Amino acid sequence: MTQLAGGILAAWNDCAPEGLAEYEHWYAHHLAERVGVPGFREGRRYEAVPGEGGDRQFFTFYPVDNVGVLSSPVYLARLENPHPDTLKAMRHFRNMMRTVCVNVQEDGDIAGSYAVTLRFNPQTPVPMFDSAFAKNLRAELDALHVRLWVAAPAQTGSTVEARARGVADARLGFAVIVECSRLAEARDMRAKLGSAALRRRFGLPDGGMLGIYGLLCILRAGDIS
Repeated sequence: MTQLAGGILAAWNDCAPEGLAEYEHWYAHHLAERVGVPGFREGRRYEAVPGEGGDRQFFTFYPVDNVGVLSSPVYLARLENPHPDTLKAMRHFRNMMRTVCVNVQEDGDIAGSYAVTLRFNPQTPVPMFDSAFAKNLRAELDALHVRLWVAAPAQTGSTVEARARGVADARLGFAVIVECSRLAEARDMRAKLGSAALRRRFGLPDGGMLGIYGLLCILRAGDIS
């Protein structure tokens, strides 16, 4: 199945070691708070597989109905009036990269246990991707799911929650997310995504940050009690 459009809130970050227990406890409640916002479909958390690339420990994303959800009054009210526990947790965030994205292409019906992320910074020009990019890349890699995200023109401004992190968030330009079942498969896909031959065939530029992340949890909007 190929899906087009929709929105994504994507984040990669580290956590201060001394705050990791509080950070994990907070996230167990925070996912429901975020996914409870109208228009949010689900929330997913991943952690980097040691020694398998990636420049940040955690990867989190939220699919939403459209990018407008991420500037809706309900959502912005959450950012401007965060729970006290959220303000405490924000102190432990490090190297935060947070971006509102357009889910330009998506192909596949199955969620995988591992995600290979290929992320480019905003200075890298976004290629003119073929309309079947995600479908063809999924077939080439024999992946379960492929997503193509491009940073939306409008991003969230400064909010109480963001300022609590103390340092301005970094942003991505565009990213390719590939899902599979097993670590061996993820390693093979990471190698292929890093190869010059595959990149030429699919119009991907050189560089970017490649990493493998293991799934921690998923919360879907329909599962909130």
